[in-house]
Amino acid sequence: MANRSNFIIILMINMLLFISENSIGQTTPLKKTIYLEYIDQYAPVAIREMKNFKIPASITLSQALIESGAGKSELAVYANNHFGIKCHQGSHDDDAPGECFRKYKTADESFRDHSLFLTTRPRYATLFQLDIYDYKAWANGLRKAGYATNPRYGEMLIKVIEDYDLYKYDRFEGKLPARERSHPVPEIKKMVSYAYFSPNYVQPGAEEFTFVDVDKSGRKIYINNGVLFVFAEKDDSFLSIASAMDKKVGRLARYNEMKRRDNLAEGQIIYIENKKWNGIRGQYVVRLYDTWFSISQYTGVKVKALKQLNPMTGDQLPNPGIPLNLKGEVHRSFLDRLFGR
Repeated sequence: MANRSNFIIILMINMLLFISENSIGQTTPLKKTIYLEYIDQYAPVAIREMKNFKIPASITLSQALIESGAGKSELAVYANNHFGIKCHQGSHDDDAPGECFRKYKTADESFRDHSLFLTTRPRYATLFQLDIYDYKAWANGLRKAGYATNPRYGEMLIKVIEDYDLYKYDRFEGKLPARERSHPVPEIKKMVSYAYFSPNYVQPGAEEFTFVDVDKSGRKIYINNGVLFVFAEKDDSFLSIASAMDKKVGRLARYNEMKRRDNLAEGQIIYIENKKWNGIRGQYVVRLYDTWFSISQYTGVKVKALKQLNPMTGDQLPNPGIPLNLKGEVHRSFLDRLFGR
């Protein structure tokens, strides 16, 4: 019964993605959210493969997004196959009735097999003579080499790369986590923790908030913008907090718009309920060392809501002293409404 329910959910998501791509001539909020979540999770894997096999991370990511429907295809969900690679040793090509596809223990294995697939077949050899930063040449080269029969395959890859700025990963120079072999791919936002808090950011103190109660685990519970939260202690993780407070790890991470494996800063606000789409206060004035995330945690308003309420700023945070709107009309995606987020 569970498999049937999972199949129905996957089918619904795939139908929505199909509609967003084919019935509407633009990227919908639903599709963008799903794509961004996928990129957050697998960009480090693509970068690691690039360093080992000299395949542009932007190409690997764009192929994975298209071939797996951002990880929502049946093949990706049930076989961890994110590139549509088949059982036989021939080519990728497009699907035909009764085709056999490879099944992997983890998505990480699928990414590695994709790298091996391109580097061990003579038909793709000319790609590795191209500039690794020339994603357009790589995209068109894959099409010419017959990776897919769709004559627009190169254009599709380029569009995804440019729509989501994937080319920036081709120039990544940071340190990457070690590749996992026998476990699922970690949700590797840990490596970009600076995207959450500025290195010089000072966490707010308990005196700025209203104390509510003491949990059975002994943790003090506070309230902010109508949302309950606790402060992370030294060496805390989502797992340790969830275990102590009888919460689900994944849900706790989602409440805070983070991943379950992310590092937590000592003194960081950890919400134990969903943050709000609007604030009780009308505005917040940007401070030195703020980030979208730090403002979200301080105000109890979701990051995506803050960006919708302040569209003139785009992803760029305004300079210190500039007020941000905390109230107004926001668009909630289908999944947000479906799951009451």
